[in-house]
Amino acid sequence: MSSRFYDIEPVNKQPAIGEYLICKLVSLEEAVVPVSHIVMDIIKYAASAKLACKAPSENLTCDESAAIYLYTMETECYSKMNKALRLNLMEGVKPWFLYLKLLHTALNKLPCQKLLVWRGITGDVSLNYSKNTKFTWAGVSSASTDISVLHCFLPNNTHCTLFSINSRYGKSVVKHSAMPNECEIILMPGTRLRVKGILHKPSLTIIQLEEENNPKFKSNLAVLPGIKSVTHTEPSSSIKDKMPPDSLKKNAILPAIKMESEKQTAIDNSEADKTLTCPHCQKKSTYIRYKQGGTCTCSCGSSYKQVTCPHCHKPNYWKNPNDYVVSNRIHCTNCSKAFQQLTCPHCSQCNYSMNANYIEGNVIDCCTCKKSFQVMICTLCSSSNIWKNADHIEGHKVTCSNCKKLFQKVSCTHCNKLNNFPTLGYHEGLCLTCAYCSKKFQRITCPHCGKEGFWENADYLQGTRTSCWSCKNIFQCVNCFHCNTANKWLESKYEQGSVIACRSCSKSFQQMNCPHCKATNWWKNANQTQGEVIKCHSCKEKFQHIACPNCSAANIWKEANYHHGQRRLCFHCTKPFQMMKCPHCQTIKFFTTGSYRQGNPTTCITCKKAYQLLNCPYCKSALYFSSPGGYHANVLVDCCSCNKSFYHLNCSKCGDAEYFTAPYQYGTLNKCSSCDVTSQYIKCIHCDNIDFWHCITQKCSMKYDDSLIASICYRGRRMRIWYRGLRPGIEQLNDGCYQSAFCCKSALDFDRRVPTLLPI
Repeated sequence: MSSRFYDIEPVNKQPAIGEYLICKLVSLEEAVVPVSHIVMDIIKYAASAKLACKAPSENLTCDESAAIYLYTMETECYSKMNKALRLNLMEGVKPWFLYLKLLHTALNKLPCQKLLVWRGITGDVSLNYSKNTKFTWAGVSSASTDISVLHCFLPNNTHCTLFSINSRYGKSVVKHSAMPNECEIILMPGTRLRVKGILHKPSLTIIQLEEENNPKFKSNLAVLPGIKSVTHTEPSSSIKDKMPPDSLKKNAILPAIKMESEKQTAIDNSEADKTLTCPHCQKKSTYIRYKQGGTCTCSCGSSYKQVTCPHCHKPNYWKNPNDYVVSNRIHCTNCSKAFQQLTCPHCSQCNYSMNANYIEGNVIDCCTCKKSFQVMICTLCSSSNIWKNADHIEGHKVTCSNCKKLFQKVSCTHCNKLNNFPTLGYHEGLCLTCAYCSKKFQRITCPHCGKEGFWENADYLQGTRTSCWSCKNIFQCVNCFHCNTANKWLESKYEQGSVIACRSCSKSFQQMNCPHCKATNWWKNANQTQGEVIKCHSCKEKFQHIACPNCSAANIWKEANYHHGQRRLCFHCTKPFQMMKCPHCQTIKFFTTGSYRQGNPTTCITCKKAYQLLNCPYCKSALYFSSPGGYHANVLVDCCSCNKSFYHLNCSKCGDAEYFTAPYQYGTLNKCSSCDVTSQYIKCIHCDNIDFWHCITQKCSMKYDDSLIASICYRGRRMRIWYRGLRPGIEQLNDGCYQSAFCCKSALDFDRRVPTLLPI
């Protein structure tokens, strides 16, 4: 038995609106995306519903029929949606708008059913339903035409309540339900009912309800109950940051919902003249052009304040005028109902918030002059601060107009209650914990359009790219390590690990998010060196970071397996690069094309000293040689990390390193493992430098022989070498067969195509 039939909600007497009806009609897959972080696996449930509704009846589309099918499935979808509707808060209802629009469109195509339906609940709730009471059910309500369907959940030894409902606009969903045997009738959100009668039995109460005639119900159109709006209006100069997709991500966790600002409207109850009774001396005085909540002075010399309740129209008095401040929540001393009163700074007329749901700092439209304004109470002296142009940005520091002291207030995105910051410690982008509901959240203002975005799960990562929910532009935000000020980048040019100079305190720092746990790691002195192994302060896992010298993008190695001198492709621009660090002055040097050859000398750009680098073929560790000429090819090298030994030569064709466990025998053939070109190497007997030969065409069968070739080393020393089987001369040499190169620069004009034979 589905719990939808006995999920009875509290009595709601608020008026109804139809905001979700103006939403765009989308597919079921798109409609459930905004609530995928609320209902686990709802995307999978939606896919199952689409499969079950491939051939819908009653002129419904596959998506429309599947929307009804999804509602009737035994998931958390209907319970969490109804919970949001009944809480009556815009933040909770708005994620459901796309699905509600699709569900309403589907139900609107079905004919209205005027018949008797049943709902039930365990316990006696008749005290909440007196005869002729009118109320609204805010949620999507399920009922059944078969009373026996309810019998299976009613316990035998517990008092139960049955609702007998004479439906006017109910929709039968039997042909589209996951449980067609339940004979289900759906009553749309905003269904208005009246109590016709109540029947009491020893263990059962039956409440007879009648669905009210709805004059706004056009074309079977149901409407939502009134929803409390939370306002966040920002000027274009405001700043905010976002990110991910990753998420989109995530993130991902679907990024938290970012809501458009909405203005609150108030109800006018001002009076031109007012006769009041002084609470001190009980004398009556008439005040011309009276202002609700203003200070009144009696003829007895005493002052007081008075506000008339908009519910019962009876006065509420404060003998001490300082005890009441405009916009404070008032509980009427006569009818005990709550309300708020605000005085417009433009026309001085009184505005009421009938449900006492005005939140300090929200924009309100005066019911008389229609102009906007904001009100906020100082946390230090409790006086009202008013913004006539409604240009206050939530979270910004405010100088009280009365005590001239600074204060800050920020409303929680979960419970909408204001959090005070007496030490002025709030900065946008910081993760906040609400003092009332203890939930975490983040708020950042878009630097492009000034709209404020919310991360209800406080899952925005410092420095990541995020797009504004309003203008769709991308930006980044990083809070300063020293002063917590939000630093933002409009064009998304910031890369993790870059040195940041705070726009507020001008101090430098660095920031990087751990690729393992996403925790932010800080370097307050901006002394993090590229390529160094970083140990996360949170999860203790290691990683590395290098900024690409070509595009400046951050390259992060999660396994911390990059070694100086290695040629890598940038994760972003895919261009090769190499990085090494001078052993003399620790300056970082990049080779933007990855052109450095192992063991070759290179000069530091800062200290101008030469050094050499070689990567161990076993552990890949970088071995630096800081003394000039400290390393020569084909000599034994001992790795200081893994303690293994090896020999090394660079390929004469591609330049890649070739490693040997034993010394290379000069003159022997060696095939490069990278380019497959076969080369031969010889060492000058005078200077120990190496010359090499390789076949250009790779078809010539002629080979080098150390006793039959004539060559010359780069210093000009002569060696006696002949070609096998050939007389001295060049006429029988294959043009282009052999090529000579040198291990260092030479000023000697040497013919590389045809070697010159030198006499002894």
